[in-house]
Amino acid sequence: LDAVGRRTLLSYGLRGVTACYGLSAIGLALHSPHISGVGMLASQAIYQSCVGPIAWIVSSELYPSDMRARGCALASATFSITTLLSVQFHPLLISRGPFTVFATYAATAQAAWLLTRVTVPETKGRSLEEIQEEAFQGRLFRRTSIMEGQSLLGIEPEPDAAG
Repeated sequence: LDAVGRRTLLSYGLRGVTACYGLSAIGLALHSPHISGVGMLASQAIYQSCVGPIAWIVSSELYPSDMRARGCALASATFSITTLLSVQFHPLLISRGPFTVFATYAATAQAAWLLTRVTVPETKGRSLEEIQEEAFQGRLFRRTSIMEGQSLLGIEPEPDAAG
């Protein structure tokens, strides 16, 4: 993971999942179950190799050592609750047709990619202690694209001593 970087792998994984769900939706629109099936299988392969594990690793790295167990428990509970809530929408999506299901999945994966680009810092090559120190100094989340997003909106970040 340190060779590629967690944020990079998560970003590419979410882009791949988005593309695969889009391929599945296109396959359904073209009445080609083979294309749709390939898209579904590829999305799961990409999710299982890139997105799933990295989400848990990054989550555990961002909490301070004295709060890591509680933070990971909170992240796990949040994941479970949001999964439960999202599953409740499946009957509504399915009633609108399978194309709607995959189009919604693709849109959600794209939103997750955008959120990842804006909020997830890169922790590549740093120890847990270094990550914790940067977080307490307020520099950890400056390694995200949120600074780029702020500049696009015309919001100038406040300068600090750390640069």
